[in-house]
Amino acid sequence: MSVNGPLFLLFLLGAAVLYYLTPRKIRWCAMLVASAAFYFICGGWKAAIYLVCTTAVTYAFALRLGALAAKPAAGETKEEKQRSKKILKTRKRALLAVALIIDFSVLGVMKYAGFFVASVNAAAGRAVLAAPSFIIPLLGVSFYVFQTAGYLIDVMRGKYPPQKNILKYALFVSWFPQMVQGPINRYAAMEGQLYSSNRFEWSNLQYGLLRMLFGVLKKALIADSLAPLVARIYDNYAEMSGGVVILGSALYCVQLYCDFSGGIDLMCGASSLFGVRMPENFRRPFFSTSLDEFWRRWHISLGE
Repeated sequence: MSVNGPLFLLFLLGAAVLYYLTPRKIRWCAMLVASAAFYFICGGWKAAIYLVCTTAVTYAFALRLGALAAKPAAGETKEEKQRSKKILKTRKRALLAVALIIDFSVLGVMKYAGFFVASVNAAAGRAVLAAPSFIIPLLGVSFYVFQTAGYLIDVMRGKYPPQKNILKYALFVSWFPQMVQGPINRYAAMEGQLYSSNRFEWSNLQYGLLRMLFGVLKKALIADSLAPLVARIYDNYAEMSGGVVILGSALYCVQLYCDFSGGIDLMCGASSLFGVRMPENFRRPFFSTSLDEFWRRWHISLGE
């Protein structure tokens, strides 16, 4: 299901109608149902298993980290309390390290195991290794892994208590507008919006549809139109003049930017239809005056 195609628009409209027809106290449940349906349709049941397992594991670790963060230092003297605080801090860091290793292992294996197998086979000149059957394309794996990692770190630091309701936590992890191209959301910014009973407001509808229109124009009109031309130049660069190759590189930058930026516009607009405003992820990076500023403007949520 292409996010700039008619099927996604129909799905989005159906999800929005379901959301606003659901009683206000349980509207977050409608959002969870829509997110689960979207992920199942786009990723399949095998990909959904990884998402469910990541959600369950990080939920359990967050509860334990929250318990340790809220645990008072034991001891009667000042030295004993300091020693107790140090032990608690060490335990929290060790638990967080284990949780992050498990969390990022999913990303590492799914993203790079296939590349490793292909590299070994290419070096050997024959099929030495076969890709394991459990390695499949996972929709949004980079986004939900980084998002759950940020959540675990914030809970460990005591910024907020862990979410006790696993279904509400699952909604935060799997909120479908963020699963395609981000952004990587922070729990503190999303909690009040996802679980509150958002009223229907024309301003959200107008803003969401206009933002989605900009996204479609960037992706379909610019990025998708430039893709065949850029591919032709890159595939035949040896036969092209230097000026054409330079032009192809410049057009590739425009294509890449419009594809990412347009995708963010689409997803932020879709989220706004439900009264949920996600953070900006691009802030005109090509207008930066330094490389450092460029990276602060490109994929802002990842940098944060």
